[in-house]
Amino acid sequence: MEQYKDVMVSTAVKNFYKILQVDPSAEPAIIKAAYRTLMLQLKKHPDYGGNTDEAKDINMAYQVLKDPIERKEYDKNNYFFLQQNISSDSLRKYYMRCYFCGAINRIDFSSTKSKLKSIVCGKCRSPFFSDKLDENSIGRRKRKFERYKCVFPIKIQLKFSGVFYPGMCKDFSSNAMLFSSSIELSKDQIIKVVFTKDKEFQTIAKVIRKKMITHPPDKSFEYAVLFIEARYGKPN
Repeated sequence: MEQYKDVMVSTAVKNFYKILQVDPSAEPAIIKAAYRTLMLQLKKHPDYGGNTDEAKDINMAYQVLKDPIERKEYDKNNYFFLQQNISSDSLRKYYMRCYFCGAINRIDFSSTKSKLKSIVCGKCRSPFFSDKLDENSIGRRKRKFERYKCVFPIKIQLKFSGVFYPGMCKDFSSNAMLFSSSIELSKDQIIKVVFTKDKEFQTIAKVIRKKMITHPPDKSFEYAVLFIEARYGKPN
């Protein structure tokens, strides 16, 4: 993947991947290890004699890339900037990491916004660009979207090619969901959610809150998740 490390990011923003010396396909564990190596072993931290400005850039890069929602926004903002400003025929493709299975996918810069909404991961078929794209700020933490009280069955997948577990949606908006399930998840875990009766909807989401609502032996949990990506219609 080295061949696109330097062209992955526009000149309008700092190249966080280059700052942390990782590839854009890097797993979260690699991001964390690279950060610790730079700050402690290579002594980039000011307490070990490192340059303050360089340490600030490393911290900024780590804060963005360690969070899947922030990383998604970073990657997509670069895509849109390069799409509008690209001129060289040699840079007509862009690479993005799937936030569910981790596969690297190539996305052509010639894609229109309507076409982007139908792009899915070539490996796990997860969505890449939310239906509302970034124009409506999908994934922001502020409660900006109208919520609906609704109860319907959902299915939850914890990893690519893994089994689907049953759950029940309790509250839904265009960027988040509240649901219950007997499967135990952890905070910050990345999951896929699909509607049981409407398979055209699916989302890659991050668990932001967990609460036990019934106790053993029949324990169940309530979860709040933020959508990283969501698709509301059938891909082309």
